[in-house]
Amino acid sequence: MWLLGRRDPDDLYSQQEIPVLSSLANLTAIALSNILQTERLKSMYETNISRYEEEKLRLAHDLHDSILNEMAALLMRGDAPVFSPAFQQAFDDLTERLREIVNDLRPPMLAFGLKLALTDFAEDLIERNQDEVEILPDIQSEGECQYPNAVEYHLYRIVQQACENSLHHAHPKRLLIFGRLSEKQVDLRVEDNGVGLDPEINLKLNDLLARKHFGLVGMFERANLIGAEMNIRSQPNQGTQLQVVWKLKESI
Repeated sequence: MWLLGRRDPDDLYSQQEIPVLSSLANLTAIALSNILQTERLKSMYETNISRYEEEKLRLAHDLHDSILNEMAALLMRGDAPVFSPAFQQAFDDLTERLREIVNDLRPPMLAFGLKLALTDFAEDLIERNQDEVEILPDIQSEGECQYPNAVEYHLYRIVQQACENSLHHAHPKRLLIFGRLSEKQVDLRVEDNGVGLDPEINLKLNDLLARKHFGLVGMFERANLIGAEMNIRSQPNQGTQLQVVWKLKESI
């Protein structure tokens, strides 16, 4: 609705002005309609993300409580046959791989808070890359800070994806995982001394999608879902720094 003020000496608009005002009103209506449609699509997308994460959690529980437990019970049965060493090794490798899948679907340490989950993740990276990359974790917390489950989960996934991108694409010699957790704010950074991002890469969402940089797209989307701010700074052959900051919104 457009509200037009009184015109002196009368309230009439000329025939030349009415089509212009009508066109402006129609364009405004279209713009507002597009805004509403965008908000609906965003809401649907966020709902789908939540359902996707819930399905991952359900699958993790099923694998852990059903498949892994049943596999362990097979070896404990009284009538279990004696397996060859090669079969036993293959069985153990399969069990370990299933545990890795379960942990990836839902990191178990997140149940104890973001700090412990990130520390555990960094220690795992150190163990897996000790001969190739120097992993330097520096994660500090002011007390036992707890945040909404969705916030902790998405922040963890952003750090995880950033580290994986660095190790797989940047070929760094050193990787720093920095974190400062307080009651009202989480400040996380992942820095490397690798090859850096391609200078032609535009960090706009549409351009990232067009170039199929889905890892970066996913990190930006996760940050947006929880109201966090994410920035990436990179120079060719000078490394990359990703920072994500989440702040607790003050209630009114």
